[in-house]
Amino acid sequence: MSLVFRMVRCLSVVFIVLLSACVKPAYIMDTEKSQPSVVKCSQFFNQLDTAIKHEGVQDVQASRVDGLPFLRANRFLASFADDDMNDAQFATWLEKMNALAVEGYSLEWKNLSEQGKRTVSYTSFSSFAKKLSYCSVVSVHHLKEMPNSKVSLKKTVHVSDDYQLWKRTLGLYPISAWAFLLGIHDWHQQTKQVFAQSLSKLEVKGKMYRYASKFVGASHIDDWQWDALNIPILSESVKQQLFEKFAPNLEVDVGQLDDEIGRVRRDDAVSIDVRHPVVYQKLSYTRFHGEILPQLNYIFWFPSRPKASALDMLAGSVDSIMWRVTLTPDGKPLLYDAIHSCGCYHMFFPTDKLSLLPQNKILDEGALVPQMAPNLKAGTKITLRIEQGTHYIQKIFLSDANRASDKPYMMLDYNELRALPHKNGFHSAFNHEGIMPHTERLEAYFFWPMGIAKPGSMRQWGHHATAFVGHRHFDDAHLLERYFILKE
Repeated sequence: MSLVFRMVRCLSVVFIVLLSACVKPAYIMDTEKSQPSVVKCSQFFNQLDTAIKHEGVQDVQASRVDGLPFLRANRFLASFADDDMNDAQFATWLEKMNALAVEGYSLEWKNLSEQGKRTVSYTSFSSFAKKLSYCSVVSVHHLKEMPNSKVSLKKTVHVSDDYQLWKRTLGLYPISAWAFLLGIHDWHQQTKQVFAQSLSKLEVKGKMYRYASKFVGASHIDDWQWDALNIPILSESVKQQLFEKFAPNLEVDVGQLDDEIGRVRRDDAVSIDVRHPVVYQKLSYTRFHGEILPQLNYIFWFPSRPKASALDMLAGSVDSIMWRVTLTPDGKPLLYDAIHSCGCYHMFFPTDKLSLLPQNKILDEGALVPQMAPNLKAGTKITLRIEQGTHYIQKIFLSDANRASDKPYMMLDYNELRALPHKNGFHSAFNHEGIMPHTERLEAYFFWPMGIAKPGSMRQWGHHATAFVGHRHFDDAHLLERYFILKE
C-alpha cells in the first residue's frame, strides 16, 4: 500500500469522525415539533449563550452537555453515565446536572456587561433567575418525556480531559516522558526526605505565622441522608459544621508578603489582598469502592511564588494550595490530599484505615504518599507546615484547636471566585479556558510535551490535571480507588 494511499485513507477517517461530531444527537430539542413553552425556552437559552460567548464570559467549571444547554456535568456526575439507572435515579441525575447549569448561567449573567444583560432582555437578577428556573423545569420535563432520552443522554454526557494529545504527539511523549519521569521520581524522593524530618529540624528562614479558622468547629455533626443515586444530602448547616470542624491550621514560614494568604481581588488582573486572610471552601464528591463520599476542599491563595533565582521557571504571579479532606460515610477523615492550584505537587496522606494498592504501571507517576495522616483527637486540628517562597507543604501534624492564631482566617464560598467585583461590574478570576490570566510560568516552555495546556498557571476547579506523566485529574470520580483500598 503506497504512502499516499495510506494518508488519504487516514484523512478520510478523520473527516468522517469530524463530520459525525457535527450531527446533532437525536434527542436534541426539536423546536418545530415541541410545545410553544419549549420553543420559547430554547430561544431564551440560545440568546443567553450568544451574549455570553460574545462577551467571553463562559464559565467552564462544569462542561456543557451538547445540544442541551440546561444541563452541565462535572467528572463526578459524568461517571454515572456508565451506570444502570432506574427512573428515579435518572431524574435525580438530570436535576443535579440542571443545578450545575443554573449555577453556571447565574454567574455568567452576573459577569455580563449591562449592555449584555439588555440583549437577553433581563437586567435584574430576580427576573432573570425566575425565567431561568422556569425554562429549566420546562426543558428537563420535556427531556424526560422524550423517547430513549436516557440511553441517548448517557452516550452524550462527557467531560473532556485536560491533556492535549497533539502536544504529546509532537513532543514524542513515549520517549520524552521517561526523562520527565526520572525528574518526578527524584522530586518524590526529595519530598519524602523533607517529610521524614522532625518538625523541629525543618529550617525556619523568616517568621512563623500561624493561621487558623475563626471557628473551632462543632463537636457534633448532624446526620445526613442519601439521594436516589446514593449521593450524601448535606444541608447548609451540616456543610458548615463539616467545613469548620475539619478546617486546617497553617504554619507558614513568612519572609515577605508573598508568603501570606489573602482574599482574591479582580481588577485588570487577579491580586491577593493579604490584609484579609481567607480560605475558599468547595464541596465535592468521590466514588470509592461502592460508596459515595463527601470531600471538603479548602483553597488558600498567595500573592505570588517569588523568584528564587533569575532563571526560576516555577516562579510567577499568584500561588495557591488546595487541601482536601475525604470523609467516611459517618463523617470521619479517610484520606487527605493536596495540590497547588496549577494541578502540581499532588500528595496523598491516607489514614490508617487505608492501604496503598500496588502501582505497576510503567509510564505513570503513581501516588506520592510522603506521610501517613495522624489520627485526629478531640480538641486538635490538622496543621500544615508551609515552606517559605515555594509554599510547599513540608509536614502535617496535630495542634491544639483552641490555640490562639497570629492570623485568623475567614471562610468564603469558592463560587465567589467565579464572579468577583470589578470596576466594570463583575468578572471571573478565570477565563473561558479555566485558566487564571497572568499567572503563567516559564516551565510551560519546558513541560509542554507532557500535553497539559499552560503548565504552571493557576486553574479553575475541574481543570486540574495532576500528573505530567500518565493521566490523572484532581476531580476524577474514581481517583482514590485507583490508589487505595480499605484495610480488612
